[in-house]
Amino acid sequence: MPSMAAPHLRLSDEDERRRALDTRRSAIVQAPAGSGKTELLTLRLLKLLAEVEEPEQVLAVTFTRAATAEMRSRILLALEQAGEAASASEGMASTLARAALRNDERRGWKLLQQPQRLNIQTIDALSMAVAHQTPLLSRLGGALTPAEDAGEMYALAARRAWSRLGEDGGALGGALRDVLRLRAANLQNCQDLIAGMLQRRDQWGRAFSLAENPDWTQVRAALEEPLQAEHRRVLGQAHSFFSAHRPLLDDLLQTARYACSNLEAGAAETGLPPLRRAARLEDLAERRHWSGLCGLLLTAEGEWRKRWTAADGFPSTPEGRQGKDRAQKIVEEMRRHPEALEILRQIRGLPPPAFEPDQWRLLQSMLIVLRHAVAELRVLFAERSSVDFVEIAMAALQALCDFEGEESSPAAAATEQWKHLLVDEFQDTSRSQFEMLAMLLRAWESGEPGSCFLVGDPMQSIYLFRQAEVELFESTLRHGFGEGPAPVLLSPIQLQMNF
Repeated sequence: MPSMAAPHLRLSDEDERRRALDTRRSAIVQAPAGSGKTELLTLRLLKLLAEVEEPEQVLAVTFTRAATAEMRSRILLALEQAGEAASASEGMASTLARAALRNDERRGWKLLQQPQRLNIQTIDALSMAVAHQTPLLSRLGGALTPAEDAGEMYALAARRAWSRLGEDGGALGGALRDVLRLRAANLQNCQDLIAGMLQRRDQWGRAFSLAENPDWTQVRAALEEPLQAEHRRVLGQAHSFFSAHRPLLDDLLQTARYACSNLEAGAAETGLPPLRRAARLEDLAERRHWSGLCGLLLTAEGEWRKRWTAADGFPSTPEGRQGKDRAQKIVEEMRRHPEALEILRQIRGLPPPAFEPDQWRLLQSMLIVLRHAVAELRVLFAERSSVDFVEIAMAALQALCDFEGEESSPAAAATEQWKHLLVDEFQDTSRSQFEMLAMLLRAWESGEPGSCFLVGDPMQSIYLFRQAEVELFESTLRHGFGEGPAPVLLSPIQLQMNF
């Protein structure tokens, strides 16, 4: 049996590889280590070199200088071997390389003599090039060298921020004291906390302006919006489910009202009192109503209930036993719908939709401290003529947007230079890098469309320490790549291991 399965997989795999070389379509390739996905990307690059007017129109992105050098070496070696008269190889790489050489000769590129025309860059080099098209980085001292490890600068910036702890008056002093109390007066712990947050500032900075005098009402609304959106999503699923199962909901609400009638008015811990007058789906307007139903149907561990007691509103009377029987039948019916259990568990796990006053004060204090710490970090960047990868990615993204968040002239200029994007190890993309690439693709919505080719494996991300967000790979797989109403649609391709 095993000997018969392998040829089938190999045949299917070869079909997928041929699809990946169709440069008329964009694709995302998911493949495990050792499957040859980088080799496949190299083949696609060779094929594009046989089609484009200029080699710079093909942009290949990697995540390390070593990977960039290796890809460049692969391309040049394939071109050199294809140019040898004695070469009799008829492999795919040789065929594509000969076609690329013919295009090279026809257009006078001379790639073998001018290999720098191969547009293969690290993501950080691309980000730096984009950022330097604007004066965004000039505020930090002009030419800056990327720091491979900025941990020492994060720690020093945090210490400088906390050196202001003893100051009286002003928002910063009070904010520092609030955070110190939160961390049990452990100053080293506080410094470590802020240093860690500086490393991830491209994530939390999305919801908080670093302006000197922010509008705190707007900041709070922006931070609470994701909480409220999650409430709307989960409760919307619950409404949809019970809209399709009205008789089941009617029995459930009748049983809940019966249980409420047997509980004292102060028995709020059961969660049922809000359901005393709930007779229809429209009466379940708030999370507390749904939480009451969760308490009626689920155990504390989130499993379907099997028993109800007088404390739940079902006394040891004939009528109470009938109520228990109704509850049991409702649970048995809901067991037939697996999605129902997941919906109720999600309701149970919902956070509050808004901050309590004390929570908001602490969060506001933390944001004030972080804003000052970011300012200290940027002073350090200027002092040392060095910058971290987070700042590079953030600056590049800013460079591509105007003040209204629309595509800027640098973005339009950048996209005019290339028509095809290839990204190796796409799972290692951070959110800022992802958004930068997506912004560059916006020009395709109004101009001549190009192609986008992404390869990676979510199981082997190596850059989690640089804020790589693996879920971006899965999101791109489902929804496409880019922004706006017309993202670049990608053909999903799965590769097996090479046999």
